[in-house]
Amino acid sequence: MATNELQCVNCLDIWKDDESVFLFCQHVICLKCIDRLERRNFEIICPQCIETGRIPGNQVNKLPKSFFKPSIQLPPSIGNNLCKIHQEELLLYCQTENIENICLKCLDKDHKNCKIFSMSKFESRKQQIENFLKEETENEENLQRKIDEHEKKATAKLQNEFQNIRKIIKNTNKTRQKYYNSIFNENIEVEDFLHNFKKLEIQIVENIQINCHIQNNSNVMKSIDIAGNLLEIQTENSCQQTDEDKIKNSSNLIDLSKRFVGEKELRIIWKTIQLSKHKTVNVNLENCCNLEKELSIKIGNLLKHCSTIESINLGYNKTMDNGFFNICNGLEQSFNTLKNINLFSCNLNDEQNRMVGKLFKKCSQLETIHLGGNLMMENGLLQICDGLEQAVSTLKDLNFIWCNLNEEHCKHIGKLLKRCSKIETINIGGNENMGNGLSNICNGLVQSSNSLKHVIFFWCNLNENECKMIGNLFENCSNIETINFEWNQQMGNGLFDICKVLLQSSNSLKEINFLWCDLNEQQCRKIGKLFEYCSNIEKIHFGGNGNMGNGLFDICSGLVQSANNLRVVNFLDCNLNEEECRIIGNLLKNCSRIEVINLKRNQQMGNGLFEICSGLIKSSSHLKEMDFLGCNLNEEQCKQIGNLLKYCFKLEIINLKRNQQMGNGLFDICSGLVQSANALKEINFLGCNLNEEECKRVLNMFKNFSKIQIEF
Repeated sequence: MATNELQCVNCLDIWKDDESVFLFCQHVICLKCIDRLERRNFEIICPQCIETGRIPGNQVNKLPKSFFKPSIQLPPSIGNNLCKIHQEELLLYCQTENIENICLKCLDKDHKNCKIFSMSKFESRKQQIENFLKEETENEENLQRKIDEHEKKATAKLQNEFQNIRKIIKNTNKTRQKYYNSIFNENIEVEDFLHNFKKLEIQIVENIQINCHIQNNSNVMKSIDIAGNLLEIQTENSCQQTDEDKIKNSSNLIDLSKRFVGEKELRIIWKTIQLSKHKTVNVNLENCCNLEKELSIKIGNLLKHCSTIESINLGYNKTMDNGFFNICNGLEQSFNTLKNINLFSCNLNDEQNRMVGKLFKKCSQLETIHLGGNLMMENGLLQICDGLEQAVSTLKDLNFIWCNLNEEHCKHIGKLLKRCSKIETINIGGNENMGNGLSNICNGLVQSSNSLKHVIFFWCNLNENECKMIGNLFENCSNIETINFEWNQQMGNGLFDICKVLLQSSNSLKEINFLWCDLNEQQCRKIGKLFEYCSNIEKIHFGGNGNMGNGLFDICSGLVQSANNLRVVNFLDCNLNEEECRIIGNLLKNCSRIEVINLKRNQQMGNGLFEICSGLIKSSSHLKEMDFLGCNLNEEQCKQIGNLLKYCFKLEIINLKRNQQMGNGLFDICSGLVQSANALKEINFLGCNLNEEECKRVLNMFKNFSKIQIEF
């Protein structure tokens, strides 16, 4: 075959390079065949590998000819990093069409409406993802080890149970033999004795259940596609409760969360409903293993017989389908008592949302509504907001986190809020496309200015003007306790407006979250100025801000006013240097109730860590959690931590993951941890490159404390 001839993967004919094109997957297809392929939304499927990809601008002639492979496959070194068509430097990456190494002329010609990054930013993000994936792989290996450990424990326990059964049978048989022998000494007819003395029987109920809860996330993370960050997956043992008394912990609580719901569990629901009479009933069906259409219909039928449901939690049940309608119909019987409804991440569609709105229209006592994680609100949100107007005098907590809210949605929510006067918590985090609708929400919340306490606007892509809108809202509020602006990196001077008006709530502020906000020195100074007027701050989160500069001094100086109340301090990933650590240490010397300190991934702390440890000694009787993941701790720093730990006796968790230079300081830490052995739950040495001898020494130091989970 000639070099300028290629074989079509569809018709297998041989074509010249001007009669064929390369697909995104590098397979060749002729111009005749490509016209016959089905297209959907500018995408086609390769007939060879079944991979789906885009046609640039839906124009076949924009696909590369055989003499030019797509740039996504080209190493930067080829062609001296020049575009083969325009001979311009390859500087850009097209996210829309997933093409690396395009030049400015390519951008102007074929990618005008695409989302474009610089190649340096693309490579940086790519490296970050690779690092996170590496950490995820390590975590999976660790989880597999945990599973192996639990399997061994469960197997050993099971063997002991059967051994005990054998002993019971043996002892019972000995007793029966004594009875047999006794008939010779008693005036008992042998026939009567044998007739009434039945053979020994055994019935073993095989009710072996291993329940595992996979917890996905995050307050912040919606999916790996949204943030480019790994979802944190935590697997934890959930003790399986099979006894009816454990399932219904009290006469009016039905708790079947994270369970398989069978006939027995349905009988428990029915029995609780019958016994409740005039008592209110709380139902928890969160993340049930099998809550699908048929089971949902059955539960809905049971709920129709109860008129006193106060709260229901259906979170994480994504497959209820039309059975959800039956549940809503059943809940209508409790229209006078229903207060709290949790439908988080139920994958509700437009029709189901309309059904929720229909239910709400009959309820006038609703207080807490959690609809977060439902991305297909569509027009159903209008019905939901209309329905909630029946409860405007009682509504306290509204949660629309990760609902993909648009401007029109926000207008409906704002209209509802204008009629409410008792809202305490509003959570619209994770909604980046609210547009001007945010102003409607803020204007509506003004009606609840006397009651508003918790405001969660994380990951909303807030800009300067939107921050000013929020500032106008806060100007009317005097009881704000929690503000969360995590992952808003474009606030600019709008943050100054927020800090200025938060002075109205200086006596009530308890928790401030500015994680990953890319705060600069001036913004930090304004926050520090606010803190000077606050005396009740309990939790501060400034992680992910590596450019605070001298503003960190203002923050710490201001926090001294809250020294008696400060409990959680989070400076993860702040690129802290020695001097900045001394500043934090001076703050901590004034505090006596610190419970959690997070210094994760600060690798330049040097001797400043000594000041932090010295400062924490005053809080040693309260300290519960310390995180030093990836801090590049050396032997001397570990000795300083070990010295602090000698004063602690309530520590529950310490994370030393990915510190490979600890040396003998490791044993100073372990020696100090012994003081907290009765409280300690978890020690993480994963990725610390410990040798076999070091692991044995660590295990030996904690051999008498079986509850501690040690990860290597």
